[in-house]
Amino acid sequence: KVTVIDSMNASVGQGLVAMYAAECAQAGYDAARVIEAARAIRPKTRTFGLVGSLEYAVRGGRVPRWVKNVADRLQLMPILHNDRKGRVTAGGVLFGRNHLREKFARFIRRRMRDDCTYRILVGHANCEADGRWLLERLSGANLAWGRLLPLGSALGVHGGPGMLVVALPEHDRPRAAHDQRVARFVRLDHRDDRHPGHAHHRADQLAQLGRVGVRQIKRLDDLVVVLRVL
Repeated sequence: KVTVIDSMNASVGQGLVAMYAAECAQAGYDAARVIEAARAIRPKTRTFGLVGSLEYAVRGGRVPRWVKNVADRLQLMPILHNDRKGRVTAGGVLFGRNHLREKFARFIRRRMRDDCTYRILVGHANCEADGRWLLERLSGANLAWGRLLPLGSALGVHGGPGMLVVALPEHDRPRAAHDQRVARFVRLDHRDDRHPGHAHHRADQLAQLGRVGVRQIKRLDDLVVVLRVL
């Protein structure tokens, strides 16, 4: 059975959605959960593109001619992005045509939350040095990992030589299948575990046998010890 999932993304953003689905499968998820996880990561994956020239974007149909004319007159540079419907459209603008690489880096950083961890793919169209510089500039404490790779023709043809694309989903590493159990309750009979310390020792042993981490242990009364695992 083949299930087709719209990534609601493009280029390196689409690649990251596919990579996440593969990681979920490798972690032991069944097909239904892989599909669910892939769909869940889509709205968390944002992609932004700085074109090398608006002329290519106009010829490719991504930017209307009138937008280019206005942008040229006002010295503006639109930023492409994937909208909520998965379309590649203008999602921002940079003021001035000088130091675009630096402005693009600041544009991306302002959209990265400090309380989230990200993974980043930077794509470049025949401008590897600029792509490497951009990746280094976006690296920080909240970056799980980053990679640089050349853009494919599907998006590169619209941006032209010099295009830079950044995709950054919120990093949520899939946990192994046996770690997906939200809670498990272990009842310990007081006739066998009359000593509280012995009861907790048995709970630890059960957790180790299940290869799961103990998150919280609560003694409710003399009869029951509740073991909650990750």
